[in-house]
Amino acid sequence: MNYWVKYIFITDESGRLRSGWRVAVFLTTLVVPPAIWRGAGRSVKSEAATDFELGIGQIIGYLPMVIWILIISWLCLALLENKRPAALGLSLRAGWWKDLWSGLTMAALMVGAVFLLQAAGGGSRLALNPDWWSGEVVRWESLRHSLTETGWALALLILAAFFEELLYRGYAFQTLLRGTHPVLPVSLLSVLFGLSHLGNP
Repeated sequence: MNYWVKYIFITDESGRLRSGWRVAVFLTTLVVPPAIWRGAGRSVKSEAATDFELGIGQIIGYLPMVIWILIISWLCLALLENKRPAALGLSLRAGWWKDLWSGLTMAALMVGAVFLLQAAGGGSRLALNPDWWSGEVVRWESLRHSLTETGWALALLILAAFFEELLYRGYAFQTLLRGTHPVLPVSLLSVLFGLSHLGNP
């Protein structure tokens, strides 16, 4: 093999593909088959694409994407790097629950801080939902409906967050982190994460 070709594609240390090429294989395998499937089914119009309602349908819509990225991540880890899924952080190591509660606590504090800033500026206030409480009686049906919708929203957001963690801080991020200076994967994936959310309301 030509020295320069080998230098461009192969690392001297392990004899494996360089991290950038491994990421390219991952992204191509991740994106191309779904794009082909969508193209093949373009004539089929789905109401789910235009109407957003919380429920089992939205959750079922996310599941194939999560399963697909898990499969591709596992295959790339096994075939390109000879590593196990634990390399992505998908393992319940000792003390995992402490990390979970630390993350939840930090998130709650950040949301609380944002609310306090908004409240100080007059942009937010706390009040009982008038649909739940008329001033004299609890409207149980409305309360039950709100709690059900909140449950669906939490399930959907947890699934969506898991998908985004795998996409933006999973195989591509961890592979670049192992093969380059940390500034590159942190900056690159952060920019991509931000760009992908530009259309959010």
